[in-house]
Amino acid sequence: MLEEFKKSKQTAFIPYLVAGYPSLEDTLRMADILVAQGADVLELGVPYSDALADGPVIQKASESTVETFGSLQQVFELSQVLKKKYPALRLVLFSYFNPLLKMGLPQFAAQAKRRVWMLFSPWTFRRKKRVIIFSALRQKNWVRFF
Repeated sequence: MLEEFKKSKQTAFIPYLVAGYPSLEDTLRMADILVAQGADVLELGVPYSDALADGPVIQKASESTVETFGSLQQVFELSQVLKKKYPALRLVLFSYFNPLLKMGLPQFAAQAKRRVWMLFSPWTFRRKKRVIIFSALRQKNWVRFF
């Protein structure tokens, strides 16, 4: 995905938004602004109640959003709206592993394959477990990672 930037020696503009913060409407407005300003990729953070590995700003945004916009399904629905509005926009889903397990890996992978590029927070589960899970998802061609 980022090979074209590497080849052309350009820098990609990849802003991050906590999905649903401070509201769905505000997230969509911020996405509009970021795309208008040239975002190459938009990273959507899945709200999580214990975002301890993130900095204080993302922690606060995530924790305050999880009650009103906390499901992974809602984030997928948001990604669908964004992809319909901006077909060329690349999306990255940034999530802790717990929301994926809650949804169920097969259901998660099926939705992710259609809607977003994937990136996981590497500190959310042990390396051995991460390698096993990523390998299984890749073998089934369920999701793509970079």
